[in-house]
Amino acid sequence: AVHIAAGFDVPTVAFFTTIAAELRVRDYPDCTAVDLPLPDLAGIQASGRAADLQLVERAYRWLLDGHWTL
Repeated sequence: AVHIAAGFDVPTVAFFTTIAAELRVRDYPDCTAVDLPLPDLAGIQASGRAADLQLVERAYRWLLDGHWTL
């Protein structure tokens, strides 16, 4: 989604959990990247393991509970 938004110059906020945000959007000036570090999953591109998905879900729920600002 970030790549498509960048292609159409759409300002975007993107959340990244396992890969450093600045590496993912460094060429997209209209994208605000938010790092949500999960040390247990550092560097993992994708996972379908239930425990990994639960870590990511908890991190996003923490965000949704108002624990972040841009």
